Amino acid sequence: MSTIAIVGATGFVGTALSLNLLDQGHHIVALSRHPEKWPLQHKNLKVIKGDLMDGHALGELMRKADAAYYLVHGLMSDEEDFEWVEAREATNFAAAATKSKLKKTIFLGALGPENASSHLRSRQLVGDILGLSAASCIEFRASIILGAHSTSLGMIQA
Repeated sequence: MSTIAIVGATGFVGTALSLNLLDQGHHIVALSRHPEKWPLQHKNLKVIKGDLMDGHALGELMRKADAAYYLVHGLMSDEEDFEWVEAREATNFAAAATKSKLKKTIFLGALGPENASSHLRSRQLVGDILGLSAASCIEFRASIILGAHSTSLGMIQA
């Protein structure tokens, strides 16, 4: 089976995707700032400590990957320059994907017009940046994704 890299694997969507891919027999390489907080363990799962600003970790993440999922969505409303941070992270990912000769990236973007909010504008910019990589990029745009332990549901409940 394939080796699939996932950034954003520890989130609601990423965990569900990881479980599904592992059940299908794929090997998963995930990037996490705090791997110790993610209880998922499996013989076909490797978790690399790092983030999207860490070129070494990104290189290790994509070294043998056939495809990658980009599921990172910053909801840093208190971060003044979150759009810049997200653009920089996407640029780092795209550069590592190109360097490693990654074949395909799947990006979970967001629905809505660019001028609706800085969050939506940032999501669409990230999609544009990932599309510039040598790896073909498939972008899925979704509205809010809710689940029992999702950040989105927590925001609505608050």
